[in-house]
Amino acid sequence: MKITHKNIQGIIIKIIGALVIAWSLSGCSAEEAREFFDLTPALRTPPADVSAVPVFSSDGSAPTGSLTEEAVIPEVPENAPYDESAFFKTPDISSLADYPKMWTKKYTGEYEKTDKTVYLTFDDGPSENTGVILKILKDNGVKASFFVVPDEGEVCAARLRAIAAEGHTIGIHSYTHNYLTVYADEKAFTDDFAKAYDIVVKAVNQKPWLYRFPGGSVNQYNRGCREEIKEAMDKRGFVYYDWNVDSNDWRGLSVEELCGSVAADASRFNNPIILMHDTDTRENTAKALDRIIKELKRQGFKFAPLTPRTEPIQYGVNW
Repeated sequence: MKITHKNIQGIIIKIIGALVIAWSLSGCSAEEAREFFDLTPALRTPPADVSAVPVFSSDGSAPTGSLTEEAVIPEVPENAPYDESAFFKTPDISSLADYPKMWTKKYTGEYEKTDKTVYLTFDDGPSENTGVILKILKDNGVKASFFVVPDEGEVCAARLRAIAAEGHTIGIHSYTHNYLTVYADEKAFTDDFAKAYDIVVKAVNQKPWLYRFPGGSVNQYNRGCREEIKEAMDKRGFVYYDWNVDSNDWRGLSVEELCGSVAADASRFNNPIILMHDTDTRENTAKALDRIIKELKRQGFKFAPLTPRTEPIQYGVNW
């Protein structure tokens, strides 16, 4: 090789570069050394605002929109809202022979990791006690979830609108709540669900995405058709929720018994999903609710409604 002034200059630059690298890595661990030579930055977590990152063309020129003092990558707030839009899948609507409009987009992302969060759920409403329950929830700054058994009347519609207006989650429980009718077969369940679904959509202009089996997903009445029901509802995008804490209010417990039962059972779980009932005959549920909420707050719990990111309790599946 012919030695020229340019060759000598290049060799000197390489030697200086090697010395700088050696000095930089002196005392580094093997892991730190690997990071120094990492040539795959694309595999790392991208910035929150990807559009703000300049991409240079092959000739080295900066594109329009490069970072300037006016265009800085914004810091992401610690409690920034989670963008769920990319994690919802539309079901194959063409396969829905019956009730082709009865479907919802299904969440396919990771479930939210929450610490000491209570999910209050009320079955069988709305009822004469709905207004009292909503006031107690509002006074305590708590959101909950209602699995409803609606009828076509305007009183029911008004109560459904009140639930939705307060920001609570509305799910479908049943139309008849008659186990023998609902669990005759998969189609009987779907027919029943469709009636309740249509009432809710018409009343609140929202498409429910969740439901709860009458009697829970595993009971003696649906043994012959529960798997078919699950498959049919999953095909439409709907998700079912059971519970891990039973208030036992259906047994007619006193206010004191209800408070003690819920407080004791909820304390065993990090994320209790509590079964309660909103019916005309469950006055003690409404009377005990304020005390239950305050006791659970004293135990360090916070409250939230069920959302697509809330991992469901499902008997025989993950419970």
